[in-house]
Amino acid sequence: MRLSENRPSPRVRAGRELPLSGKDLLGLLSEVLAKGVRIRFRASGYSMSPFIRDGDVITVRPCKKTDLRKGAVAAYVRPMNGHLAVHRIVGGTEAGFALKGDHEPIADYPVAASGIIGVVDRVERNGRRVRLGIGPEKGLVAALSARGLITWAFRAFGRNKGSVT
Repeated sequence: MRLSENRPSPRVRAGRELPLSGKDLLGLLSEVLAKGVRIRFRASGYSMSPFIRDGDVITVRPCKKTDLRKGAVAAYVRPMNGHLAVHRIVGGTEAGFALKGDHEPIADYPVAASGIIGVVDRVERNGRRVRLGIGPEKGLVAALSARGLITWAFRAFGRNKGSVT
């Protein structure tokens, strides 16, 4: 059985990493989380900087209704384009949850609870665990992020994009 008529199947790289992105990563993530199992993958992009950086390894676990609260970092399907995103819950309305990258100026369209497929419960950078931003302070981080103050706060206190550990 072939995976696709037009695409070669992905090959596992040295170091036992499977290079997936886009719809392929979303499909695998959804299937693994639906089975109640955690999944790790390498973050791509800077929208969650400084707490999650490009290249960090994040672990996503299946979410329960009680996980969906302000400050949680969630993996979800963006309603406007169907792509996978990992952003922080900064609020909610009857239309759904407001999710926003900590480094982004505005939140995404409201996301229904059914569009959230998991929550981040671990971040690793260079083989070391990063706790800042997903621990007990996540509510405060969400409040700052909702107001667009994360980048300002790190600049004001003399930290740059690469210094959170």
